[in-house]
Parts: sequence; structure tokens; C-alpha cells
Amino acid sequence: MKNILIILLLCPVFLFGQSNDKQPIPTEASNALLEFISGPSDKERDWEQFKSLFEKDAKFCVLQHAENLPDQFHSFSVDQFISIIKRNLKAAEAFEEKEISSTYHEYNGIAQVFQSYELNVGDKNDRGINSYQMIYKDGQWKIVNILWVDNTNGVKIPEAYLPSSEK
Repeated sequence: MKNILIILLLCPVFLFGQSNDKQPIPTEASNALLEFISGPSDKERDWEQFKSLFEKDAKFCVLQHAENLPDQFHSFSVDQFISIIKRNLKAAEAFEEKEISSTYHEYNGIAQVFQSYELNVGDKNDRGINSYQMIYKDGQWKIVNILWVDNTNGVKIPEAYLPSSEK
């Protein structure tokens, strides 16, 4: 009887672990990316720290809709994306991308984040959705893939991906 009582008392420790450390949520990684790339063009950016948000061989992908042209899909490595951001920063006074709303689903070390955003680069203002795929590795969420699309073709962001104040 005494052994059963000890097992029952220790069971929660074995089932739920001994650590009170809070596992980060996937949106912390997606928000860190936006915070990192946003700001005035002369803001110092630590590109090695930026790269630490990503899994090796991560991809940036964009689906572009242009008037009177077929849809175009492009993909970039992390280093190629950094070059694009640097070029955009030289052409504009600031690059500001901020989250409007986000939702995520997670299972067994993988996560999918849908993040609606607002982008301001110079006089260009757009909205769209970033779709992140992530893995949980070494105590943090690592971005494996980002696919984004803006609403330049007039397709509105679905209400499910907007803050309640805009529904």
C-alpha cells in the first residue's frame, strides 16, 4: 500500500516534468522576425542573430499577383532574403511590417502560424498574410518556411485573420 501511495504522489512529476520553464509559443518567433526587419533604414541589424531564427535551408516564398500578368511564385534562401531587405532599406527611409493578428496550430514539435500583416515601405502600404512553418528544436521554435501574399489584387484578408476590432 505504501508503494502505491509513493507512486501516486510521484506520478505528476513524471507525467508533467519537473521544470516550470514555459515553452515559447510559435508566434514569438514570427514576431521576432518582424521586429528584426522593421525600423529605419539606418538601424543596425545583426544578420547572424536574424539567421538564428531559422532552420538550416529555410526558405522564403512569395506569391505575387500583378494586374494583367500571370501570378508569380518566387523563393529565396535566408541569405538571398537578407540581400533583398538590405536593398529595400537603401531605397526607402524605413521598412515597417507589423502584425495585425495571428493564429497558430501546433502538434508534436511542428507549428503553422498564419499572421496577417501591414507593410509600410516608403509610400507603399500593403496588407497580406505570412504563413510560417516551424519546428521546435533545441528549446526554441525555428522557422523552416515562410510563404506570404499581399492583397494588391484586391482580395481582402478573411475576417478569421483580422483583429476583432476590424470584423
